[in-house]
Parts: sequence; structure tokens; C-alpha cells
Amino acid sequence: PTPPPAIIGIASNTCLYNVDAGHRGILFDQLRGGILPEVKQEGTHPLIPFVQRPIIISVRSTPREIPSQTGTKDLQTVNIKLRVLWRPKEE
Repeated sequence: PTPPPAIIGIASNTCLYNVDAGHRGILFDQLRGGILPEVKQEGTHPLIPFVQRPIIISVRSTPREIPSQTGTKDLQTVNIKLRVLWRPKEE
């Protein structure tokens, strides 16, 4: 007997996960004791339901502005903003 389409849809939904563009994925595995070392690239990937859980991380460049206010020798106030672009290192 062929399983109903609803069962097939639910099984495929719980056994697959997507990693979108600009993101990377890692798997947390409860049986192997933590995070698996392989980094998943963009695309659709399989997993073991209820044992593995995907963790999706953005690897796009992210700006951060750090404002600061300081004084000069002639008692003038200067406002400075430092803008830093950062992203996690992919390994």
C-alpha cells in the first residue's frame, strides 16, 4: 500500500531543512554529543528528526557604529563615530 501524500509531506518536512543565501548551517546532534564539525552551505540538507537540530547563522557583513564624544585642547567638543564591518569566519 502506498502511504497518503500527507504522510509523505510531513516526513519530508521534518527530514529536510534549508540554508538560505548569505547563511551557513551547522547541526546539533544529541546522540553524538554536540555540534557536528561540518558547515553546511546554501541549499537543502537532510537531518534526523528529533535527534538533530539545524542552527542557521548569517555570514553577511554587518555594520556596527560606535559613537564617542571627546574634547580637544582648546575645550571644543568633538563627536566621532567609528563604523566597523564584521562577519563571522567560515570554517
